[in-house]
Amino acid sequence: MKLPWVLPLAAFMVSLVFLAGPAFADDQGDLKTQIQQLFDQVAADFQKGDLKAVLSASAPNAVIVYKNGQTIDMVQWEKAVEKDVADWQNDQTKYVVEKAWPIGEDQAGAVYSESHEFTRSSDPGHKYAILAQFQAKLTKTAQGWRFLEFQEISIQTTKDGQPLSPEPAK
Repeated sequence: MKLPWVLPLAAFMVSLVFLAGPAFADDQGDLKTQIQQLFDQVAADFQKGDLKAVLSASAPNAVIVYKNGQTIDMVQWEKAVEKDVADWQNDQTKYVVEKAWPIGEDQAGAVYSESHEFTRSSDPGHKYAILAQFQAKLTKTAQGWRFLEFQEISIQTTKDGQPLSPEPAK
């Protein structure tokens, strides 16, 4: 009995899936590592209070979309947070990329958590924390990965462990 030509082709395709599966996982792991490295640099810049360096990780047209539907660009974000961040002391900022995936050849998506733990020079003796989760869209440039969009998933701000109602950025 002669096998139809489709069966060997199907067997070949299935074998490619099994052989390419680990390589695809490695590519995604590499992507996650690259994005985590970008976030690690952003965290270091945040801890220095260098908002210009933080902004350099974003594409010029990058935006933040909050859960309430408000969208602001990164220039508006900088103006909204610069006085607040200048008041931070002992900042411990950390980003953790939970998952990352390719979107075509030169874009990627990621879900990440961020935490900022700090004190304030204007309110000594108190500890503040911001815990948030965002989804980000990134683009690959000649300088490496850059952020295009941040979508807020959740955010919580606390003072001495007690929840605060954060004011949205303007």
